Amino acid sequence: MKVIVSTAVSSDGYLDDRSPDRLILSTPEDWAEVHRLRAACDAILVGAETIRRDNPSLLVGDEVRGLPSNPVKVTLTASCRLSPEANFFTRGDQEKIVFTTCPDPGPLRQVATVIPAAEITAALIVTELEKRGLRSLLVEGGAATLRMFFAENLVDTFRLAVNPAVKVGDPRAPRLEIGSGYLQTPHSTESLGGMRVTTYAIKPDRRYLRVILTKLPRPTMPNRKRF
Repeated sequence: MKVIVSTAVSSDGYLDDRSPDRLILSTPEDWAEVHRLRAACDAILVGAETIRRDNPSLLVGDEVRGLPSNPVKVTLTASCRLSPEANFFTRGDQEKIVFTTCPDPGPLRQVATVIPAAEITAALIVTELEKRGLRSLLVEGGAATLRMFFAENLVDTFRLAVNPAVKVGDPRAPRLEIGSGYLQTPHSTESLGGMRVTTYAIKPDRRYLRVILTKLPRPTMPNRKRF
């Protein structure tokens, strides 16, 4: 399975702030490209915290209609504290899949395919999705989910969009933290509506894969969210 990670960050490397409202990082031009990427993938994954905080529908936007149908939606949760009324479950007619270590998923069984696990890992997710014939996965977040895929060396392509006009500056906010090491020379770099978008093809020898974002300042107290 090909695993693509796509995320947007502030100029100082944050995925979000700590306000009650979702921090908008992508410009319309960048957002349109994200929707095209969604349309090209078989499945899309976000963590439970992203669903609780942002309530995303994870559908392909009207601007790319005519491309393949909406990808299968996937999430992971240790607590099963997800509302069956969330847009993740109610929007779109594609399959919804929930990986969980929760012994009693409750009403989630009525709105999704629930895959129980003793431990949720990126390798488990990839293996189970491959069994279902899915060949490409787009991982959009949140922070803990991104760290997991990079830590297990299961990322093939990394699309990083930086908004230089937004700065968070709060060490308690969720930040892109994905280890240290090496990236190949960027496959492409472009500007989309003011966003600086860099796409990396990760080194094929994954034994030595460690990803570092050397140009983004580090906070003194990085936030560690749990899904």
